Amino acid sequence: MNFKIHQQLVFALVTLFGLFAVSVAQAQSSSCGFFDRKAQFSDGPSACLKEFSFLNRQGLIAGEPTQSYTAVADSKRSYAIAVTRDPQSCPFAQYIAWDWSGFDAKEALPKCDERLKQALTTAGQASNAALCQCEIILENGKSALTRAEFSART
Repeated sequence: MNFKIHQQLVFALVTLFGLFAVSVAQAQSSSCGFFDRKAQFSDGPSACLKEFSFLNRQGLIAGEPTQSYTAVADSKRSYAIAVTRDPQSCPFAQYIAWDWSGFDAKEALPKCDERLKQALTTAGQASNAALCQCEIILENGKSALTRAEFSART
């Protein structure tokens, strides 16, 4: 190998290693680890999913008593989380769907609404069904909510 090619190759490797070291340092300086899943909010900031205790609570997922929403997000190709839109006025309901090939939200939202209607009936508030609805709060790391709205729902 000629000296000029060898020199260019060494320079490229050193540059790549430097970029990787900088990105690891930036990830470690934030609250998220390099491989931790993040949520991007509509008002711009992002946060690590593990920052939200609701997403780390085990026992919320039917049939998966030891799983949390964060664990599902970490291990699945796609996911969507739906919760009660107005938890101050309506019973809290939630549902997560995963690996529905891009249709996770279409699966999660009606299931959450079904659970919400059941909760309203159980609480004797079936007449409020039209006022209480679920919404998707997180789909594959993106939220249509601001961080403050997301925190209020979780």
